[in-house]
Amino acid sequence: MRLNGDARVGVRAAGALSRFGLAWRGLGAALAAGEVSPGSGEVALAAADDAGDVKQRRLMSRAARLGAVAARLALREAELPVGTAREDVGTFMGVGASGGEPAQIEALVAASYQDGGFSLARCGHEGLAAATPLLAFQLMNNFTLCHGAILEGVGGVNAALFSRGAGTVLALAEAMAALAHGDCALALAGGADSALHPATRAELEREGHVAGGLMCAEGAGLLLLGPATGARVVIDGCWLWPAAARARGERDAARALDGLGDLALAAERDVGDGFDVVVVTGWGHAAADRLLAVATRLGRRVIDAGAGLGETLAAAPALAWLVALDVLGTTAGDGARALVLSAGCDGALGAVTLQSMAGVAGFMKGA
Repeated sequence: MRLNGDARVGVRAAGALSRFGLAWRGLGAALAAGEVSPGSGEVALAAADDAGDVKQRRLMSRAARLGAVAARLALREAELPVGTAREDVGTFMGVGASGGEPAQIEALVAASYQDGGFSLARCGHEGLAAATPLLAFQLMNNFTLCHGAILEGVGGVNAALFSRGAGTVLALAEAMAALAHGDCALALAGGADSALHPATRAELEREGHVAGGLMCAEGAGLLLLGPATGARVVIDGCWLWPAAARARGERDAARALDGLGDLALAAERDVGDGFDVVVVTGWGHAAADRLLAVATRLGRRVIDAGAGLGETLAAAPALAWLVALDVLGTTAGDGARALVLSAGCDGALGAVTLQSMAGVAGFMKGA
């Protein structure tokens, strides 16, 4: 279904962290040239680039740290000063599962066992007492958004939406709606996540995704959005096709994959064709192949973002948008159109369309 009606928004700035580094400029060209090769999937984050100070980072999950850095990069690129200029900036993010410190989680779980099984009552007493109270700030996944907003002084309307990938498109749709209704003049939209956390990776392995070619990685991507007037690139379309209901278990990967082909055909029907570039990101080889088959019919050039950046779950669609943004700003030319297809390992499929505006100077021209 189309989420944004006829509304359009302009892209004012962006921030990204991925295996490519702390940059989004050059990401499209690097992926197209195969210069971002598969690897560990971890973001190389130097101490000087990290979020907050040591005390603040004790409260943050890995995803929250990545998201906070992405927010800082986007706001700095927009030259939006700290203070009143940021108080009304909205923030809408796709976020992943809880990412607490493993040692603290293990202590909580170990103290919650009684008579050979997990006891919820014991967890509420002995379990919670075995972990530091600060663990809550790591476990609550809405804090993937909150930490960055606090550090950067962003205080506008906001929403954190759980995403296993494509659901991050909902965060973009919420940002576009907030701008259209005048709830904010500017909005950050994107996602941050880490599939490298032991609990998350164990889930992906249990459900068969790793065996299906999913390469666990981490990252964050945020767009700073505003009015379309005068923007160098606009986002003019936003769709999401939810996965069919499915039972949890070891067949989750197969069930998600079974439905993806039909969703891809729905996307081909709904979004049109004739795109200058189509960027895809899936959760494994078979999922990517289904998207690539459709992408080659819809666009003249295709880039597989997931093949180079890995599966970053809630961050994957946002990073793919930034790949398209880079291509539109550097190689595609004025008036070019891009489509991003992002499939989540829950089986949902999202699509976002972008267009560069002919004759409009902007933040990308000097890249």
